[in-house]
Amino acid sequence: MYITKGIISFADCDFAGVLFYGKIFELVHKVFEEYLESQNYYKDYFRNSEIIYPIIHCDATYVKPLSAGDIVTYILKLKTIRASSFELEYDILKEGDELAASVNSVHLAILKTVGGKIEIPSVLRDQLETLKCEK
Repeated sequence: MYITKGIISFADCDFAGVLFYGKIFELVHKVFEEYLESQNYYKDYFRNSEIIYPIIHCDATYVKPLSAGDIVTYILKLKTIRASSFELEYDILKEGDELAASVNSVHLAILKTVGGKIEIPSVLRDQLETLKCEK
């Protein structure tokens, strides 16, 4: 599990001052990037000359509105890991640990040269395992 804090920016909001629905995907992806950087794995993940990890599915559930100036806590967890794909889950909490939204994203390991899926490299698999949430 990886936990970080952030603030909802006015630039991320619609005219009513509420988080624009599509922006949530950008916000959580930045959390994933921050996690990778904290693990010294950012370049290996995004600048890999052989393997790419596109998002093949994502969804969001909005529970409470998020507004400009809201301080939020992001909780990133590994939901599932398979041979060639992994699913990340993000919970976004408002102050007071009130769930405001949750997001899921599924990433697939693809070999650039042939465009086909491959097994997730063991180094990345080990890295992702640190995101497991013990229940």
